[in-house]
Amino acid sequence: MNYKHKYNGFSYEPVQAGKGDKYNLVHNVTNTQTNETFQAEFTPYCHMSKIDFENYVDLGCPPKREVRMLSSDTLRRMKNKQL
Repeated sequence: MNYKHKYNGFSYEPVQAGKGDKYNLVHNVTNTQTNETFQAEFTPYCHMSKIDFENYVDLGCPPKREVRMLSSDTLRRMKNKQL
């Protein structure tokens, strides 16, 4: 399965941090115009789907929420509030 995504001037590439069965995901996002890379504050337990990544970019690459990491549900609710 392909977990790398490109959308609207940004690219996404997850990286496994840890060893063996015990690892978390680091969500690297690159602005393809400036080549600046940063980590998306998305849950470390699953990959961003293409739709998750598109929502994340459309929302302006939001930072971590006050209490918890961003997730598919959180991004979807944030996006729906914008409409």
